[in-house]
Amino acid sequence: MIKNKSLIALLFGIAIPTVIMPIISDIVEIIDNFSEIIKGYEIKKITKLNIENTKLAEELEVLQTPVATQAIGYEIPSEEDYCEEEECCNKSIGFR
Repeated sequence: MIKNKSLIALLFGIAIPTVIMPIISDIVEIIDNFSEIIKGYEIKKITKLNIENTKLAEELEVLQTPVATQAIGYEIPSEEDYCEEEECCNKSIGFR
């Protein structure tokens, strides 16, 4: 009886790496491919929305309406904020 148990353990030791591990690996690959398909659908939706956004932006450019596209709380400095003369810059810098 002891010889049969060790023989069965030996057969399982051989069968697990050669048969069961490739099956498990294939199952994991199938799950991974399914998750890639789901990500593909999401990317497709995002691309459609980006195309709509670009079309709307082109329409707004045609209408020549100014649109603020910067992030909330940030402002693009105008050319008036920069001065080339040193006197002008020295007056606006520092604490008074």
